Amino acid sequence: MKRNVIRRKAIEPKSHPDPEPRDGGVQSVDRALRIIETLAEDDEGYRLSDLSVRTGLSTSTAHRLLATLEKRRFVHFDRTESKWHVGAQSFSVGATFARRRNFVAQAMPYLRKLRDQTRETANLAVVDDEKIIVLTRMESREIMRSLTKVGGRVAMVASGVGKAVLATYSDEDVNAIIRHHGMPRLTEKSIARPSDLFRELDRIRNQGYAVDDEEACMGLRCIAAVVYNDCSEPLAAISVSGMTSRVTDERLPALGRTVREVAAELTIALGGVVPAVKSS
Repeated sequence: MKRNVIRRKAIEPKSHPDPEPRDGGVQSVDRALRIIETLAEDDEGYRLSDLSVRTGLSTSTAHRLLATLEKRRFVHFDRTESKWHVGAQSFSVGATFARRRNFVAQAMPYLRKLRDQTRETANLAVVDDEKIIVLTRMESREIMRSLTKVGGRVAMVASGVGKAVLATYSDEDVNAIIRHHGMPRLTEKSIARPSDLFRELDRIRNQGYAVDDEEACMGLRCIAAVVYNDCSEPLAAISVSGMTSRVTDERLPALGRTVREVAAELTIALGGVVPAVKSS
C-alpha cells in the first residue's frame, strides 16, 4: 500500500500522550508533522475535535499548531465545512520527492503506452522505508476504483509492485521486511504466511512479473514488473491495475507480458540494465 475504496477512516485515538514538553521545540515539530500526516490520510479533511482524537493531542495544542501551520500554508482551514485539510505548501514540499527521482517525467510516455495498450490504469511506484509509494499514474478511461492514491503507501507484501520488487531481494532481506512490518491480511486472498510468499516470489522470478490477485482489495487486480538501474538493481516498478471484471484470468498472461516488456523498455531508456535470467 484498509486498501479498499478510499473512504473516511474510523476515528480512533492514537496512543500518544500529550504531556508538557521537556524539549518544546523538538516535540512541537514532531506534533506538527503528526498533524500533517494525519490530514494526508483523508481527502475529506478533519474537524478540530476529530483531529485531536486522531493525533492524541489536546484540542488546544492541536489548534495552536494548526494556526502556525496555516500561516505557512502547510494546512488549510475550510470555513464552510469547518474542516482542516493539507495545504498547498505541503504539496510543494512533497513534490520535491518526485522531482528528485528525475525518471518520473521520462516514465510518463511509457505509462501512457501501457495504459493505451491494456486500457487499464498504469502506475509508477518506488520503495520508500520498506513500503511502496505511488509516484504517479495514468488513469484508465474505463470505470476505475483507485486502490492507493498518488503519494499513498502500501505494504510490499500486499501489492503487485511490492511483490515484484521483493522478488529481486534475497530471502534474508525479505525475512527482515516481514519481521519489521508483518504480513497484513487485507482481504481473504492476502498472502499471510511467509512460506506462501516465498513460493509466490519464485513464481514471479520465473515469469518476470507479479500479480496482486485481490490481495489488497477485493475486486481489483494488479500486474507489475520491475524497472532496473544501471547496476541491475530495482529502481522502481510499473503496473497496470483494474477491476477483476476486466482483468480476467484469460487476460493475465498477455497483460503480464506487456507490463514486463514496457518495464524493460523503460529500463533501457533510463540507462538501466535488465538482469540476465538465471537458468534453472
